[in-house]
Amino acid sequence: MPPNKRETILICPVCKRAGFLRKKHGKFHLPQKSKITSLYTFLDYLSKLYFKRFAKSITSANHQKQMKSLNVYNSLVVCYKTRINRIKEFELKAIESIVSKYRAQNYNIIFSEELLRSNHLKELNGVNNSANDGDNTKTVYISRAKLFLLFNSIIFVSLSKYLEIHRLGIEERFEKEFVERIKNFFYFFESDLDNRSKIDILGMLDPNNHLNRPQRIKRCLNCKTEYPVSHKNKCKCGSRIYFHKIKHSKKQVRKKSLEVTTNLLNAPKGLLSYVSYMNLLQEKWFVIPKFRRDFQQQFDSHEKAILNGLNVEGNVYYSIVHYLKSKKSECPINNDSDFVNISIRSSEYNKLVEDFVKSEIYDTKKIVMLSIKD
Repeated sequence: MPPNKRETILICPVCKRAGFLRKKHGKFHLPQKSKITSLYTFLDYLSKLYFKRFAKSITSANHQKQMKSLNVYNSLVVCYKTRINRIKEFELKAIESIVSKYRAQNYNIIFSEELLRSNHLKELNGVNNSANDGDNTKTVYISRAKLFLLFNSIIFVSLSKYLEIHRLGIEERFEKEFVERIKNFFYFFESDLDNRSKIDILGMLDPNNHLNRPQRIKRCLNCKTEYPVSHKNKCKCGSRIYFHKIKHSKKQVRKKSLEVTTNLLNAPKGLLSYVSYMNLLQEKWFVIPKFRRDFQQQFDSHEKAILNGLNVEGNVYYSIVHYLKSKKSECPINNDSDFVNISIRSSEYNKLVEDFVKSEIYDTKKIVMLSIKD
């Protein structure tokens, strides 16, 4: 049925019928790295990588690297130095969000030593910090190293959106080459997070070359979907999953070995390119107080969105929705040209102009704009 609230009626550029603009988010997933060629998209990809690393490590007791200093938060995105008191606020908000989410699912909470000794975290009350690892109790392990992953997820997506808004990227003729170089630097960080990779990339560095032995995975007998060994639930199709052994061919191992070696050799160049770009941003733009304030606002916005439920939304999709009696249909708006070609009825346009004039004359500040319903 049509919307209850009055909305601006638009003319669809696809089918030329009247309808309403709609916005929705897809499911979170890692984009295919080989298709990423722009700097903004790659920074957004890094944000998703860090969030997935955080989500994967939060229930693992093995990720307990000691990070005593708060300055570690400024070690990756070096173009902007987050103030220490702001970092303390982030840690407090992040821990409260983690505790709130996992306590509701009956998880036990374990803090690392460096967090327990931090004065700014003494405000947390009623958090149990003891658990018997031999029990079947579900447990969450919180350390500064894991909070660092979550922080990087937020700051990379903030940087991506901020640079895109202000067009502080790389010249188009150099951009693709630059992105490929920094991909080499982050190659091993994401190697075990993309389930599309059928070979354990980190295992390629194993001197014993364990890839010559069969690799264990889990596979659905119904739809043949493959899962890592740590997967405990049923398949997405509802069927049970079973252990399965994979023996990689010599051609697969040889091809992947060449890929690992290439990225290993090019990683120093990627690091140099990444650091040079960060230094350029710091020297040219982030020395300006207004730029720093605007970026902090961008960070605050994404911090609130991600910490609210500890979730990262997928890509945004737009469509024009048409209502004809009891039927509903949609025309997807995919290209920039489609947005440009969206038109508006003359009567609707006159109403917008009338409201605008009234707002200027009577200072009502109630300007009716194109409505986008989430």
